[in-house]
Amino acid sequence: MKKKNVIILSSIIIILLLSGITILSKTGNNSVLVSVNNKNTIYKNTSSLNTTAENKDVVLDLRSELDYLINTTDKNVRNENSDFIIIGTVQSVDGGINYNPKRELYTEIQTIGNLNVEKIIKGNVEDNIIPFMRLGGVISFSEYEKGLTESQKAKVELTKTLTNEEKKTKYVSSNIMNNINIEQGKTYLMYLKYDPDYGRYAIVFLQDGLREIDKSTMAKSESKKLNKDEMSMIKVKNNETEKFETISEVLGDL
Repeated sequence: MKKKNVIILSSIIIILLLSGITILSKTGNNSVLVSVNNKNTIYKNTSSLNTTAENKDVVLDLRSELDYLINTTDKNVRNENSDFIIIGTVQSVDGGINYNPKRELYTEIQTIGNLNVEKIIKGNVEDNIIPFMRLGGVISFSEYEKGLTESQKAKVELTKTLTNEEKKTKYVSSNIMNNINIEQGKTYLMYLKYDPDYGRYAIVFLQDGLREIDKSTMAKSESKKLNKDEMSMIKVKNNETEKFETISEVLGDL
């Protein structure tokens, strides 16, 4: 039987401080603010919200604030706390999940899909196509509701007002504030950790761990290992300034 516990990803993401949900206050506009320890989430009822869910009918929009125990804006911290650093193109975005089948625990909503590995900067990735997962995404309301405890259901009005059929066709969107969406067809610099619970590579550090690559600055090369010349040529987007920098500037001395 699936356990009614809510966790964040799995044991590899121990740098996040998340656990039980408690109501804080009403925020107006049909919104409710809840707190998950160091994470505040706004639960907002919305009749139609355009998201990366291909314009599915999203009725609950979860906007979260998340604090890391490490400074992910520091290049050295990112380099040391990731198992793999690659340049990858998003081959597919296949949907969302909120359940860890190995541990039989419900999790935060995560996006899953597949990446085409273009270049390897750190670690050994043998496959050309690898499965990924990333915090945030969209799932059906019925799947989302399965992960709620009875006390949490009481705080989400839609659990009572939606019919069983509507719960299957309406969706819940979960996004971390200041994070960026991952888009199919785009190429990114990515920081990864392998998660054996899912058999997937987790893209870590939110917006600091996913940075768009200017593909026009990538020269064709037979080798998947990124060399120093390429690191000084390839441009990557800074998600805060929205300016492009070289990979050398982003990574420093790796």
